[in-house]
Amino acid sequence: MNIFALIVAFCAVVFGVITVFKQQTTLFYKIVVFSAGSYLLAVIYRVLYAILIPVPAFHAGYLTYAGTFLFLLSGFFAEPKAYLKCKKICLKALACVPTVIILAWGVWNTTNGHNLLSQLLLIPVALTAYYAFLGLLIPSKAGEYAYAMRVYHIVVLLFCLMQPVMLVSMLTREHTTLPILFHSLLSAATVITAYWGCKRWSI
Repeated sequence: MNIFALIVAFCAVVFGVITVFKQQTTLFYKIVVFSAGSYLLAVIYRVLYAILIPVPAFHAGYLTYAGTFLFLLSGFFAEPKAYLKCKKICLKALACVPTVIILAWGVWNTTNGHNLLSQLLLIPVALTAYYAFLGLLIPSKAGEYAYAMRVYHIVVLLFCLMQPVMLVSMLTREHTTLPILFHSLLSAATVITAYWGCKRWSI
């Protein structure tokens, strides 16, 4: 299944590299492609570590996973400013729900004996989930930015919610098939849905 994840991540990067050089490519999309590249490096680290060192442990690949979400997080700051300056307190409060869930999940994982440093990597994941969910909550209609990027925001939110499970799966190497499968597919979907959404709006 690690090889499957490697193939999917590689295909996502190839797709991103091919499409990122088209005319009028947004800064946002370029950042998403960088996130896919970071994810590919993380998968390569994971595959090599699994081959060379059979004992599960925290390694440099985890930091590269964190880089994936740091890129996705920074991508939100390349989106329309009105999006980040949402003034509705109720929407901002509601957008914190997945953030709280992910952080609480990380605390629970730590109390159950999992590596503390690996769980700290959930911080950029939680922040990314906040902006992805906020994008879903902002009212919009056809032709507007939030409407065009709705599918992308759903994919990113699911990608974030999968990360606590993925971390535990990598640390224990137990029952990793489904987490790796969904995680890699969601990573590739971020690039595809970002490209699809960017064709309907521009910065």
